[in-house]
Amino acid sequence: METNIDKQEINITGVSTQLLEMIETDLNTLSPNNTALNRKKIAFSISDSEDLEELGMSSLHLQDSIIELTRHLLVQGATIVYGGDLRENGFLEKFLELSFQYRVKDDAQYSPFINYFAYPIYCPLTLEQEVKFKKNRVRIVKVKPDALFLLDEKDYQFVAPDTIENTFLWAKNLTKMRREKNLNSDALILMGGKLGGFKGCYAGIIEEAYEGFKTQKPIYLIGMFGGATRCLIQTITQKTALITSEHKDYFSEKYKALQHLYQEKDPSNVPSIESINAFFQNLSWKDLHNGLSEEENLRLFQTNHLMEAIYLVMKGLRNCL
Repeated sequence: METNIDKQEINITGVSTQLLEMIETDLNTLSPNNTALNRKKIAFSISDSEDLEELGMSSLHLQDSIIELTRHLLVQGATIVYGGDLRENGFLEKFLELSFQYRVKDDAQYSPFINYFAYPIYCPLTLEQEVKFKKNRVRIVKVKPDALFLLDEKDYQFVAPDTIENTFLWAKNLTKMRREKNLNSDALILMGGKLGGFKGCYAGIIEEAYEGFKTQKPIYLIGMFGGATRCLIQTITQKTALITSEHKDYFSEKYKALQHLYQEKDPSNVPSIESINAFFQNLSWKDLHNGLSEEENLRLFQTNHLMEAIYLVMKGLRNCL
């Protein structure tokens, strides 16, 4: 019996030629004069994934994919929103380069990129670095410390998260930054990410997804790079626990001490593994609010082909923004 699949020629990429032609045609219609996403703020939550090597990839594959997706968004007039830090060779450096390339030359006030910094991460910023941001048309937002700490600006100083008190300060202010970033964005794209090695109350991608779902932002989960994003997909689609005993950082003595400090100083916001698991398990694809059908979201979760993922994200954004 002949099936629809039999009727479609499958090429070496594993995607039907018919679909590839449709994607290419659709993306090619997105010219610089098409302003479907004009000044819409599209937030990224991305970082390296523990699964990259297992998937036969490296951080370079993730960086190249982010650059290609970002390029399509910028051509449509979107503004990219990120919450990066100052580490060398990080994603923020790549965004700096792209921002300069895609700046609007006759509009010196327009910044195609906005980067949110949490306190105290921005304290080591030098004047030279700030000038570099401005030159590359990246607007930086220094989020003020959480009111719990009663800090005057003259007292701002960098502290490393090397004690439980300093870890609490970092966690509270990372949450504040992620909340402000989310409230000032129109949509959220998640790729890769780690569940461990975090400096907040949860891993960054998990907390940013949590804020996005709470406020019903359009959310796009690109699963091809594994990591925390793929874990989120499995939790939403299969109702598995997001954080388990395998994720040892959440069961360490340090994390228990952090929870205890929250209980003492901010009892209404104590990090809870049970609560965060239940929150994501109670979601469905409909809670993505992203302009894609269930079938299209499943493709975005599963596809290993970058151009298909870009096509789906662009289609969803145009449908819902």
